[in-house]
Amino acid sequence: ERLDVFCATTGEEAMQTAAEIGPDLVLLDISLPDREGYAVCRFIKYHPKCGRTKVVFLSGLADQAGWNTWKKVGADGFLIKPFEINDLLAAIGQYLGLSGPTALAS
Repeated sequence: ERLDVFCATTGEEAMQTAAEIGPDLVLLDISLPDREGYAVCRFIKYHPKCGRTKVVFLSGLADQAGWNTWKKVGADGFLIKPFEINDLLAAIGQYLGLSGPTALAS
């Protein structure tokens, strides 16, 4: 299975990239240099080209308000920083529907 990875350093860049390619999965920080990740998530979830895009937040902000907010903006999941690489790979595999616990390790 081949995965194409695109990186963005700002929320604006992430929104532009998502609108262009309609990704299957977006890993998104809540704290971005130019805007909150919540706004980026909302944009992605409502953009016509991103109809099936899964959004998973990666953040050290793990309070109850954060949990409630990511659900409200339509995110599909949340990984608390710091996390182990195997946890990240498992989450990516889960949200992309890849089979087996080592689907991304090879």
